Amino acid sequence: KRYKGIALDRLEVIVARKGLFHDWLKEKGKLGGQHKVPRLSNQRENIEEMLSIVYKRIDNEYENYPALFELEIRLFNVLGWEKMKCCQFLFANNANYYADILILLHNKESSEDKISHDKYMTFYSLEHDIKFCPGATNNTINTDTLNSWINAFRIRLTEGGQELLFYRKLGKLFACSPIGNDGLFPHEAIREKIEEIGNDELIHEFAFAIIYRRGMYTVTAGKDEYALAQKYDELRKKHEIRYPKTSKIFDIISNSYMNEAIQERYDAENEIF
Repeated sequence: KRYKGIALDRLEVIVARKGLFHDWLKEKGKLGGQHKVPRLSNQRENIEEMLSIVYKRIDNEYENYPALFELEIRLFNVLGWEKMKCCQFLFANNANYYADILILLHNKESSEDKISHDKYMTFYSLEHDIKFCPGATNNTINTDTLNSWINAFRIRLTEGGQELLFYRKLGKLFACSPIGNDGLFPHEAIREKIEEIGNDELIHEFAFAIIYRRGMYTVTAGKDEYALAQKYDELRKKHEIRYPKTSKIFDIISNSYMNEAIQERYDAENEIF
């Protein structure tokens, strides 16, 4: 049905496993003749509840995750990246999933013959919102997985003619690193990798990913920006001896926020709006 006068998109049918609606109604305490499965809904709670049942069944049976990968992709606009449990695991542990999406997006001319425009835009939005760190599981990083992921990522991009994306995309992903065992960001394994293979492109992409992640904010005449500049300058100092390339990332971030702080203070003092 229409919602606030907005036209319906083209219908897409996703086949659920046998018994899913039965299990969903049972879990809600509504199994019986007086309760029915809703035909339409403008909310996403129903699909999220049904998926939670599926997730409980597979739990950590990782061999079943690929079966749900396509379903989560198709439901991306409903679920959002944060709720795509299987995709998050697969992307972090198998470089080919992410590399193939990048190849598909950047080989647009040939891609249009293979997939629909709607699917192309879904992959485009997914790549924009995606947040994961290679090798990350349970707020730590498996070094062996990280190393094999990076090697596989480089090979797959090269095979797809998109090797120029390697450092830029790696910088974006490294910015999603968990905290290290020493309580500092990023994780030690990521710091070591930055020192090993980091170049200016990776370093700047990491820094920009952190800066742009801030999103909307309240103007405080430069006070918040000054505090952020101090925060990242402290990280710079803590990393500069052992991890000079990592330290450079936080120098870029700190300088960016300091420049914003100075500009916002100037605007406030001169009543520039």
